Amino acid sequence: MQYIFKASAYLLVLLLAGLWLKPPAYFQQAPLQKSPWNLEQGETDVVTHNVNLRQHENGQYNFTGNLLLSNISPKMLHWFYKNQIHQTLLFNSQTMPWFRLTNPNTMVNLAIVSSADKLSNEIGYGTVFDEQTLLKDTQWQTRYKVRSFGDEGMTLDILHAGYTVGSIEYKYRKNKLGTEVNISGTIGLNMPIVGQISNFYLFKKVYPSDLLDDWISNIVSSYKHMELLIPALYDQRHKSSYLIKT
Repeated sequence: MQYIFKASAYLLVLLLAGLWLKPPAYFQQAPLQKSPWNLEQGETDVVTHNVNLRQHENGQYNFTGNLLLSNISPKMLHWFYKNQIHQTLLFNSQTMPWFRLTNPNTMVNLAIVSSADKLSNEIGYGTVFDEQTLLKDTQWQTRYKVRSFGDEGMTLDILHAGYTVGSIEYKYRKNKLGTEVNISGTIGLNMPIVGQISNFYLFKKVYPSDLLDDWISNIVSSYKHMELLIPALYDQRHKSSYLIKT
């Protein structure tokens, strides 16, 4: 019992030190000002439902979301995620990585931090990467580690200060219309006392709790763009370069 208490106290000290001493995200690049599709006018068939965010007694949050992608197979979805950082396209007279069009209004950057295969710049099992987005004029940076990755879906651990502080699981299921995507995740530590204290600082300093709804909505809304983007890219997969027309 004494060992567990000491270990928990040590973990708490390290985590809080990481939360307080790690500088906040800062990036100069901005989201795109123009995109190929005017999604505000409903030019997509993506159906979303059951998007839900709940806080539990130790301060951690659980969230779920479900959506349907028309005319996209799980294989196409996996293909896109694997290549979204290192593959480029030409749009609006600019060459850019694919991910910049997944959510042009908020997406700023994706960058691989480390990879299990040092000779590859694709996303795969064991890859650690940073995602930078802009939520309500607030810079939001999330570090992920790929725990599983395939045509059936993927699982991403959320990292901060060297610790796993959450995870997101994406499950793909093919149907006659396309692919159903089920999203479930948690962020924060599910531990008495230590978790409560750590989560208080986590959602004050690192991931502001008032932006969590926007973060989850941003994850789901990115699929509205991907429903149009992925087929356009997949049709060009045998070509030497990719082009998206305005």
